[in-house]
Amino acid sequence: MRRLVPALFKLGMVVSILEDRKLQTSRLNDSWGKLKPGDLIWGRENFSELGEYGFIGGWNRKPGSRVYYKTETPPFATEKYIWRNKPCIFLRKSDCRILLEVTSVEKRKLNSITDQECIDEGINPIILDGETYWENYNRPGGVFIFPCESFISLWNSINGQKEGCSWTDYPEVWMVKFKVLSKALEETQRLIKELV
Repeated sequence: MRRLVPALFKLGMVVSILEDRKLQTSRLNDSWGKLKPGDLIWGRENFSELGEYGFIGGWNRKPGSRVYYKTETPPFATEKYIWRNKPCIFLRKSDCRILLEVTSVEKRKLNSITDQECIDEGINPIILDGETYWENYNRPGGVFIFPCESFISLWNSINGQKEGCSWTDYPEVWMVKFKVLSKALEETQRLIKELV
């Protein structure tokens, strides 16, 4: 039986998945080592939902409304309802649009990653004067010549503050390679019902 697990993705990595540039993810948590080829990952991303604040201070989502992902522009709200931005951890499986199928899982030292694997992590290419450079995630507008430098900056922007997890700590990670099965809400929901 296939496992179905959630994964949090930052906005830049969501864009990389939507543009078919992200084909793997490196994760620290040992639960990723339990995945096998064929298992499924549903992507959690930042979103907005339409709703209203209740009388007791709670949030009530408008019945029947869909979420809008951070990569989309929601329509104008009405007098009664407002849009509320929410972090990816709160995205429900029933609202997810990204579905990935695991193709391989390997435990490795993070610093053994190759340039091609750095590119497959979804780092952002920047074209300047016809040359390809790579985004510096620690300095807006900055670029690197080599893909691994960009990936190091991405890794440290996410994990660098955690003890023993920065690039210079040489952590062991689970490198999970995948293929994208769906990037559309309806298709993803249909596939989850069929495949799990």
